[in-house]
Amino acid sequence: MLVFPGRSRLASRPLCRIAHCGQMKRGRWMGEGDKNTVFLAKRGRFFFRKSPREIDETMSVRYLACEGYRLATRMRFSGRASGSRVRWVVDHVRELAQLIQQIGLINTLRALRYAASPKVLYVDAVKVVDETTHEESTFYSEYGIPLAASYTKALLKTYGCSETAIQPESVVKTYRIEEINSSAVEMQRGPRKSGGSTSRAAVGPRSTRTRWIVAGAGNFCATVLVPSILNAGGKIVGVCSNIGASAETLARAFNIDETFESFEEMLGSGVRADNLLIATPPYLHPVHLRAGIEANYRIYCEKPAAVDRQGLDLIRDYSSYENCMIGFNRRFIPAIQYLINSPAYRECGGPKMITYVVNLGEFSVAMAKKHLGGGTTVGSCCHYLDLIEFIAGCRIRDFTLQRYPDVNDGLVHGGSFSCVCSLEDGSVATLVFVRTERPIKGLKEQICIAGAGLNAVVNDFSDVLVNGAHRRFLFGTKGWQLAMRHFHGDDSLAASDLTPTLADGIHICELTLAIDEALEADTGSGSVGCGHVRAAGRS
Repeated sequence: MLVFPGRSRLASRPLCRIAHCGQMKRGRWMGEGDKNTVFLAKRGRFFFRKSPREIDETMSVRYLACEGYRLATRMRFSGRASGSRVRWVVDHVRELAQLIQQIGLINTLRALRYAASPKVLYVDAVKVVDETTHEESTFYSEYGIPLAASYTKALLKTYGCSETAIQPESVVKTYRIEEINSSAVEMQRGPRKSGGSTSRAAVGPRSTRTRWIVAGAGNFCATVLVPSILNAGGKIVGVCSNIGASAETLARAFNIDETFESFEEMLGSGVRADNLLIATPPYLHPVHLRAGIEANYRIYCEKPAAVDRQGLDLIRDYSSYENCMIGFNRRFIPAIQYLINSPAYRECGGPKMITYVVNLGEFSVAMAKKHLGGGTTVGSCCHYLDLIEFIAGCRIRDFTLQRYPDVNDGLVHGGSFSCVCSLEDGSVATLVFVRTERPIKGLKEQICIAGAGLNAVVNDFSDVLVNGAHRRFLFGTKGWQLAMRHFHGDDSLAASDLTPTLADGIHICELTLAIDEALEADTGSGSVGCGHVRAAGRS
């Protein structure tokens, strides 16, 4: 996954990207009358724009912002990349080549154009002053707060804010609104196109088969999912974001007709589309999945389906929905397809021994925080566990877990561990998951499979060895475009064994949550959910 200079990989709030802010440059302030603004940043320069949430008589301004605060986790995983663009390109030649192969040169340039645009600046807490009483208050949100010149009480509530005291030693970076105002420059915006008025009920089911609406406008969506849809023959006709800036930037980059400022507005607009891409932050997936299913869309939802048991409860009753596909793209990787279609694999009918080693050294804000993305266990390991079940051809029954300390403990939720899984057909799989301080230069993922007449190794999905037969795959593509072609090709997604269905997504969520609970318990031998945990260094 590419990490663009001065960009985080994922946002901590719906649909917007955090941007790294370096030294501020001098600019122009619009004037004291324009208080209702949201700040954006790009390579050391601050911008601002009027908020799409217009303030009316019933939502008058109550608070003027003084300062914004970033805490350790957000600061660590929001502004990691630095240096010149030339150096960044040199360091990421392989990733760029892989991206060009996957989505094409034109779409890669469009994605880079999006990534270079100003992004909303998010903080963990804001200090505000009541416009009437002039009393100071500090509001904190575990989901992140878009830094703005002013807020209403109702708006802060939508961000999940609570009034609390912030310990000075926990603050890593402070943004002073007065300084930002003095250095801000106006962001020129094109006119926003309003939603259409066509009723979905009047649209034939196949007339819009390849037309998509997109919920989410982050870097991963712009650099991977949207180009993959376009390359697979799809057309995107609408995109939404919670503040609007990211959606408009994505729409300009990929020539998307309609932009919306909320998920609800987009679904209620009547825009002609049959397919829905859900690429919002993971904690919003259950709500958006449920709404999309009730509106009878064909849905592609990024993993995971949920980040907690409350979210699972929202979608559990919809597990039999046939036209939903979860983004476990590793099933579609050419190297994996080559493995499962090989004669040696097909002739191996009995149980298998699978060892899957993962070295993870890149984290997003969403992945690092439990309430946003579930931490590394729910947010990342869902991929590996789904692939283990796909290769084995059956589900995991129970597991034994041993945890190991790593450098990210306390900063990133989850942990490094070795997990031995027992599967329904008698197969045994071991997942060795190691979190490192930075991306390693060697293998990130290695899979070894042994069974009756089968001995196979897959190295980073670019190198496959099956019973001595060697096959190389250029750049180790991750299969997103093939996943989108599969989505377009099947009338009933659930009818194909290749499809990661909503039922699969719910099952994997339950499994990763059980592993995560076992990691959190850290109490020696014992049972949690369907598994057992043993902490390293304990009896």
